[in-house]
Amino acid sequence: MIIDFIPDRRDLGTCCLASRFLLSRSRSHLHRRLRLKPRTDLPRCEDIYSKEWPRGYVKEVEILGCLTPNAYAGDDANSGLNDDGEPDHRWIDKAVPLLRILPSKQIECLDLRDLSWGDISPGTRHFLLTHFIWARRLTLSAIDFWNSNQMFRTLSAFPHIRGLSMENLSWHRANHARSQLENTTDMRLQYLHVGQTEFARYGPFVKWFLGKRENVTVDEAFVVWEDTEVLSLIILLRRLVLSLKSLVYQQCMVMPGCKCSQSRCR
Repeated sequence: MIIDFIPDRRDLGTCCLASRFLLSRSRSHLHRRLRLKPRTDLPRCEDIYSKEWPRGYVKEVEILGCLTPNAYAGDDANSGLNDDGEPDHRWIDKAVPLLRILPSKQIECLDLRDLSWGDISPGTRHFLLTHFIWARRLTLSAIDFWNSNQMFRTLSAFPHIRGLSMENLSWHRANHARSQLENTTDMRLQYLHVGQTEFARYGPFVKWFLGKRENVTVDEAFVVWEDTEVLSLIILLRRLVLSLKSLVYQQCMVMPGCKCSQSRCR
């Protein structure tokens, strides 16, 4: 239907009013993604999604921390920081009752962006990693996990994913257990996106991704490799080569005192 290609929410709202034949399809696009930010009006959202019909349309949840300075416009600018310029994620605690009313198996995609993981309360972190366990697609972008243990706990919390996208992730302490890198559950992805990383450390992720799994397959892969250590890359691609239908590879390195150097191949 043409309505599936209408990007503007106001136009979709107009379609809801135009005809009862367009109502359900329009609502499915209007309410498909629930996007939460520090300035989100949570009481209003709770009032809307306490009703069964809009709640049933939600398939994707995005939590956007708004930490990166000067990256957002209007009221969202620096809204995730306190008066001292430090991350303030207390608003996510207040969003938990809203997220809790969403049926767990209904959510297909969880999108976490611009967060300081250690500044989220332990109870809320536990909720995010257990309530959305049935998500089929996981996006992790611009997250400081503080340590490798928390990153691998997060990645391992979603055993049903069929798509994984990660970029600009960081951690400052390698404290993961060996058992976290020895998962035996099959990994079968429709797509894998490994983007730029804060400190160019891919080896531990590759070890987690491959683990001790008997079956690891990826249909489409997009890899941005910034590390000078290429053995992990070779090990990853050797394991995936038989299943890959599409590969986009980009080498990108910034060395001290040098200009950015990058190359791209398909």
